[in-house]
Amino acid sequence: LGLAACQPDNARVSAEPVQAQGLWPELERIERSARARPAEQAQALQRLYSGTAPGSAERLEVLSLRGGMAARLRDRTMLDPILIELRNWPLDAQRPGAEAVAGLVQAGFHLNQGQLRDAKKTLQSLNEDAVAKLPDRLRYRISALRSVVLADAGEFDAALQSGQEAMRLADRLGQGWRRAMALS
Repeated sequence: LGLAACQPDNARVSAEPVQAQGLWPELERIERSARARPAEQAQALQRLYSGTAPGSAERLEVLSLRGGMAARLRDRTMLDPILIELRNWPLDAQRPGAEAVAGLVQAGFHLNQGQLRDAKKTLQSLNEDAVAKLPDRLRYRISALRSVVLADAGEFDAALQSGQEAMRLADRLGQGWRRAMALS
């Protein structure tokens, strides 16, 4: 697909303090280059993690990305503390979303371990009301993963529907690179 063309020249993680640049653009840069360099980006996320407040949207985003990288790397020792924190999220309005993100991360790990049935079962068990309340970028990740899992399971109509949802979310986010990733 030529996804390298979707990467900006400055996609490399900067050594500058996150506070100077802003956390959200830094997280996007990390996510954009995560497939190519997951171990490096997981380390960058660990550094960012310490600057986020427990129970915050920023912490949820960092854990989601880091969990996805742990799944890609098949690193259970990195994954387990992330899942524990997500499942023990403070009792507030974001807790159902944190539980959905835990499911996303766990399903990604199952898929990368070759455990398609477990990945599908985990995604099917997500609380759809909680998923609907997540920010679009998290919903995008869930829809994109669902599309892959369902396609691998031979459920092509459902996979197409999830893929189209990922594309709609990418368009709404105004990030062409997410659209390209959803197509890959």
